[in-house]
Amino acid sequence: TKRKYDCFRAVIYRAQVVAGVNYLVMVYLGNDCYAYLKIFAPLPVTGDPPILTAYQILKTRMIPGSPV
Repeated sequence: TKRKYDCFRAVIYRAQVVAGVNYLVMVYLGNDCYAYLKIFAPLPVTGDPPILTAYQILKTRMIPGSPV
């Protein structure tokens, strides 16, 4: 998104170990706006950086069926 946010604070996260680690993170953006991020961190031996694989921005803290 091209929008700028005044706040970017992780509220809660969950990690899932796969061939690396998937992080599901809920981030508070201010004004009752939240971002839900999915970040994949490959195994350290690969030397690859973490990748943002998905995101969703909502005007609520809860997503029905959300794992975070």
